[in-house]
Amino acid sequence: MSTVPFAFLLVACAGGGLTGQFYYEDGDYERAREEFERAAAARPDDLVLSYWLGKTYAELGEYTLMRDAWDRCLAHRLRYAEEIEDLLERYWSVQQAEGSSLMEATLADYHGALAAFHKALAIQPGNAKSLHGLAYAYTVVDSVAQAQRIYRELVTRNPADLVAHQALGLAHMNVGRWDEAVGHFEQVVALDPYDVVAMDRLGTVYEQLGRWADAVDICIQLVVLVPEDPQTRVRLGRQYEGLGDVESAAEAYQQALVLSPADPVALEHLARLRMQQGDDEAALPLLELLTVRAPLERGLWLELARIYRERGLPDHSAAALEQARVLAPAKVDDLQP
Repeated sequence: MSTVPFAFLLVACAGGGLTGQFYYEDGDYERAREEFERAAAARPDDLVLSYWLGKTYAELGEYTLMRDAWDRCLAHRLRYAEEIEDLLERYWSVQQAEGSSLMEATLADYHGALAAFHKALAIQPGNAKSLHGLAYAYTVVDSVAQAQRIYRELVTRNPADLVAHQALGLAHMNVGRWDEAVGHFEQVVALDPYDVVAMDRLGTVYEQLGRWADAVDICIQLVVLVPEDPQTRVRLGRQYEGLGDVESAAEAYQQALVLSPADPVALEHLARLRMQQGDDEAALPLLELLTVRAPLERGLWLELARIYRERGLPDHSAAALEQARVLAPAKVDDLQP
């Protein structure tokens, strides 16, 4: 029910405006629109007509036109401005909830969500929550350029928008633009030093850029935050190798194996490192365990055969070669004892 006094409306909406109100109250919004627009054309400065036009446009789902009509009213802060603001909030909430529910449904409708978020933004232009929803929906439907444009707008307006920085950084990562990705993840980590996802991604970017010291620093922080994750320590070992610190790399791999004694990734990295150091004796038990964990890895059997042969164990070497031959019978050049 309108808060505008009827007598005031009767005077202000005389002629087509008053007829439009009757149609509006009767639920015939198309006829109401025709009458209000006709009256507004004759009296373009009539704010009460703008008020009723906005209400009519809202009922018809014409939210951009609604907003234009009501912006004229809000600019003058007339006594029904508060009602308009309440209606804007209500209409926005409906469209925002619609977009979110369509994305979260079991059978998500992202195109429907896009339409809802566009309506929400017509009602509340620049609303960050709606922009985030719109950008995410665009990402899912493969309109990546549209999504990035929105995320850039969000970080321009709010440099502390962590979600937008994450999204932009990930978009650049996915196409190998490491130089462009790094700043976004650095911003996230600076603002939220406990965001392990951003730290993990930042470490990856540093690796790709060859910034091994920075990668190590980030990974050490990750080890503190997720101390029970063996893969974080494997990654730290790989980064120490990139830095040229072989002993620290070996220590990181060993720490990973303390957490997960049969972890194939840690076993493989440590075994390879020991072989590079010429320490086949240390590599042998690691390779033997690896062949149990990854029996289809032909290269492991070849390395075992070599070490067994060099240690004077011909029977063991022959058995390992046979396993390699079974895995790749056509490749015989490297299977000679």
